[in-house]
Amino acid sequence: MDAEADFSPPSPAGTPDRGKQRWKRLLNRADKDPSSVLDEPRCLKPRFCESYLELCDGKALAQPTAAKRYAEVAVELAEKIGEPCLENRSRGVLVHAHLANREWAEALEVLNGYEAQSVACCGRCASDFYRRRGDVLVEMRRTMGAKMDLEKSLTELGDELDPHDLAMVCFVRGISHHFNGDVDLAVEDAGRTLLDLRLDSPRGYFHDTLAFVACFLVRGERCHFEKALDFLLRFQERIKGLDGWTDARNRLSWVKGGVYARLGETELAADQFEIARKALLESGPDTHALAVHLDQGMLMARRLHEQNLWALRRLVGACQNRLKLEKKLRRRVNRLEEVLVRKPEKAFAALARLRASFVVSVPGLL
Repeated sequence: MDAEADFSPPSPAGTPDRGKQRWKRLLNRADKDPSSVLDEPRCLKPRFCESYLELCDGKALAQPTAAKRYAEVAVELAEKIGEPCLENRSRGVLVHAHLANREWAEALEVLNGYEAQSVACCGRCASDFYRRRGDVLVEMRRTMGAKMDLEKSLTELGDELDPHDLAMVCFVRGISHHFNGDVDLAVEDAGRTLLDLRLDSPRGYFHDTLAFVACFLVRGERCHFEKALDFLLRFQERIKGLDGWTDARNRLSWVKGGVYARLGETELAADQFEIARKALLESGPDTHALAVHLDQGMLMARRLHEQNLWALRRLVGACQNRLKLEKKLRRRVNRLEEVLVRKPEKAFAALARLRASFVVSVPGLL
């Protein structure tokens, strides 16, 4: 996958290219077989462990089912190295893995088990602990407790707080604002995440944040869509010309399509949906491809004339012929085709019902 392809860490000054390539090979090997790091003496270095912990956080975002195995190895690796900060952070990635699998009780149990040692260790360990616990509390909808922990996470860093650290907290805090119904603050935190998170962070943080923008805007007003568009365009400039960002660019196009549509920029919306539609038709997942087809279809159905109706039928045909859908969804797509033939004036309502009948990471904004 795009998000998992390259785990090259930033090199210390003076590190030879040969050493960097060796490190990259070790990380790629760990990506395929996490237990390999436990038998390799070259992996028993703190900087390697830090990069492996980043890999584990990426797994929690992209491959939740596998993430626990990677995180359990991280804990064992950190214990073998014997550095307290790494031991604390490794338990943090284990918390993240449980959270990704909605195992809140297990996540809280891990947090309770290392709270005292992490808070007593140093500001950075304490900050990481409070951020992890805040993340769990947000998912449990305990937003007041989450807010307190996220504020502590920032306070613990003091003068060490940098834009990346703040962006990591914003990634979580935006969800808390969303649950509290504050669209403006939620969009603000999502934008800060997109613009200030280091680009060598696990790519899943960016993918999820783009989806969060759409989630936050579901109940948004025009001013929120305008603010979100500004952040999205600035993020687009930030990753312009960079390799390995295809998945993020496709998702960015999808979200921009919805934003442009809500702002009345129909042609720009159509262009962005078309970019996302073609990409997802080739690379999936199929339910995501279906969703963006329906988004584009709803845009067409707003102004239903003969040319748009013909294009809508082609969209539905592509869903029938190119996508592997479960039986229930396929039947709904077939019923949509019947509506377009028999009652085209009800096309928008039928498209909207189908879009709302299944869940994908990017909600519909039309």
